[in-house]
Amino acid sequence: MGAVRGLTERMTKVTKPRERARLACSVAVMALTACLASCGGGGGGTEPPVTTSNGGGSTTGSGPPPPATPIPVAYVTGDGANEIAALAIDGNSGALSMVSGSPFPSDPSDYAIAIDPKDLFAYYVSSEGSYIRGYSIDASTGALAKLSGGPYFTGGTPTAIAIDPSGTLLFTANGASDNFSVFSINQDGSLTQITGSPFPAGSQPSAIAIHPSAPFLYVSNAKDNTVTAYRYDTSTKELTVVAGSPFPTGGQHPQSLAIDPSGKFLFVADFLTSNISAFTIDSSSGALAAVDGSPFSAQNGGAWQLAVDHSGNYLFVANGFRVLSFAINSSTGALTALPLNPFPANTSAIALSIDGTGKYLYAVDNTSDTLIGYAIDQSTGALSLLPGDPFPLVPGNQGIGPTMVAISQ
Repeated sequence: MGAVRGLTERMTKVTKPRERARLACSVAVMALTACLASCGGGGGGTEPPVTTSNGGGSTTGSGPPPPATPIPVAYVTGDGANEIAALAIDGNSGALSMVSGSPFPSDPSDYAIAIDPKDLFAYYVSSEGSYIRGYSIDASTGALAKLSGGPYFTGGTPTAIAIDPSGTLLFTANGASDNFSVFSINQDGSLTQITGSPFPAGSQPSAIAIHPSAPFLYVSNAKDNTVTAYRYDTSTKELTVVAGSPFPTGGQHPQSLAIDPSGKFLFVADFLTSNISAFTIDSSSGALAAVDGSPFSAQNGGAWQLAVDHSGNYLFVANGFRVLSFAINSSTGALTALPLNPFPANTSAIALSIDGTGKYLYAVDNTSDTLIGYAIDQSTGALSLLPGDPFPLVPGNQGIGPTMVAISQ
């Protein structure tokens, strides 16, 4: 029952005014599942020489030092605490350490977060306020500073956010208004909603996935068990529906999407039926076709969120109790379950993210308010717990209700 503590509180707050019966039903199913499992400026001055270090030696020259190399940081939204935790990732070990100043204040029900591809800005959605706010990211420390613009209002109850690979457009899935919003990201990090936004989706949009190389976006619709597909243009800011959309999934209540790095396959986490629907993606049209054998079982507990490793060989699934691994057939997209991975007792894995090197995977534990870190075996897809696990998000503070994690690359 601890697996849904933070989410249940959010659903109670947000959905009562809107009488969201479907979400109330989902909470009941989650509780039943857990029970069954029991378990240089204007002057003319000259700047002094600057010495910079670059590995094995140093060089002396004039002008400012080179830009700091961004450090990888895991950012976690805390639905019950109105703050965002930031933990720096050690590239050699995968261990996490608190970024100075963390946790950073946010607004109520900061449910999901996304990082722009250049690691300049982070954006979160408030599912209660139905808006977006942004931060600038300090490259040398990973610290967050609120941007002056905003809030930027979306459709009702956004619960997912995504940014296209060019860093030009930002998307939110708005569950209470059956649509998704699209914003242009300006050079200063401010947002401008594009003409025509929000755009129609299916019933109760729950997640968004952006194709890694083609201009396609996909929105899962939790109530009618479909995926809506659009083609978008970053220059004209125009969106058109993909022929054949929406596409039915093989299960119920789809709530997470993931696309492999090659852009050949789309995977859908069907929460209520605890399975994974798999599709091939037509590279020209963006249309979806079900993979033979789909859907694939994700065991009891519910399929919460998905992540595909950087090689495209493995799919990882947070199923509420542990993290599952699947091998992906590179030709067909079919999934083969791999042996169970270790996971500490009394945990609830509900969200996943992989670091930029592809070596480490991190799972949000909604029960103990921590991140669980794994090393990924690139040859087998097996996961092994990192030394120091679990890593507290806010030491000494319980009840933050972590929901999503995003990692700067």
